[in-house]
Amino acid sequence: MEIKEGFFEITVKESKSINDVRFLRVNFPEKDAVKIHIYYSKLKEREIQNIKSEIHTIVKLSDKALNLLAEREFFEKGLVVIYSLLKNHDFLMVTDVGFSYESIDVFRVLLKKIIENFGNKCIYFVRHKNGFNSQK
Repeated sequence: MEIKEGFFEITVKESKSINDVRFLRVNFPEKDAVKIHIYYSKLKEREIQNIKSEIHTIVKLSDKALNLLAEREFFEKGLVVIYSLLKNHDFLMVTDVGFSYESIDVFRVLLKKIIENFGNKCIYFVRHKNGFNSQK
């Protein structure tokens, strides 16, 4: 399977047809998938702060904007975990489970900017929620 660089939104059905072991699955209910809360809890505080600082140089997101998100803590942890994983993995498949509709839209925009910064990486963002708006 040829994997293109960049950010792509895919459906659950499409994600199930991808059996490429090069993808690291994030936030899926599978045993071997990376869980955001568990991975985040294993990061050292200094590393978390460094990653947040790096993310902030790529995207500007104010506390005011973050406070509008119902699940701000999960949203921030998700960004930190995905950014950290991109440092060591080229291909991620990330599910939107756990995010509200509003935060999915913001998350998608931020992930696009982050992936552009890395260059030769790929994120497949799997949409479970209705209102899928493919931006391929």
